[in-house]
Amino acid sequence: MSSYQTLIAQAEELRAKAEQERRAVIDRIKGEIAAYTITGEDLGFTVKKPASEGGAPRGRKPGTSKANGAMSPGATQVAN
Repeated sequence: MSSYQTLIAQAEELRAKAEQERRAVIDRIKGEIAAYTITGEDLGFTVKKPASEGGAPRGRKPGTSKANGAMSPGATQVAN
């Protein structure tokens, strides 16, 4: 059983080292992005345009959160 516990401890140690390495790479990349003033657009990421102000979102009834009054999946309609 002690070899199992040893393997579990080694696995945890490797996970921690992997996460440290990952964080170091992320920090290095962030530094390079800042140094070269790289934008998401430069990298090919799409930039979402902010929703226009005022009015209900397209495809939704004003005053509701459901698209065109549609029911959510699995919901049952109550008769009035």
